[in-house]
Amino acid sequence: MAQTAARVDTATLRSYLTDHLAGSVLGVGVAEKLAEQNAGNEFFQQLVKDIKEDQDALERLMEKVGAEENPVKSVGAKVAQSIGTGFSGAGSSGAAGEMGGVRECEGLMMGITGKLCLWTTLKEISDSDERLAGFNLDRLIQNATDQRAGVEAERLKMSRKAFLR
Repeated sequence: MAQTAARVDTATLRSYLTDHLAGSVLGVGVAEKLAEQNAGNEFFQQLVKDIKEDQDALERLMEKVGAEENPVKSVGAKVAQSIGTGFSGAGSSGAAGEMGGVRECEGLMMGITGKLCLWTTLKEISDSDERLAGFNLDRLIQNATDQRAGVEAERLKMSRKAFLR
């Protein structure tokens, strides 16, 4: 008996993409907060732009597969970001502020790692779904890898300021 090619479960893919879009809303908020708190730091200014570009790519992909933003998840992500910023101490002065920045960077690292997982997952299944064609997943994977390395470098600088006296 001939084996049929595997096909992507569209409902599962749509749900997965919707979840990642909500996560990207959170990521943009955290990156914007870091850019605001570190005015003059070109890395964070560029990171906001880069994350928004990745979010645009995700939205185009969602449109292609018929996925729609879940406003409840996106609002929930914004609320979580707001609450998380309050708990992190970000925006405070002195060591507390530096430690808040460290925590914000750690959260952003988790989000970027999640985004990297998204892009590598899509690359893994791309040969089974023509709707994924036309997206430069290798570039998106490299961008996420570079973003994560950059945030880690900034996090370590903040860690030195927060802990070393």
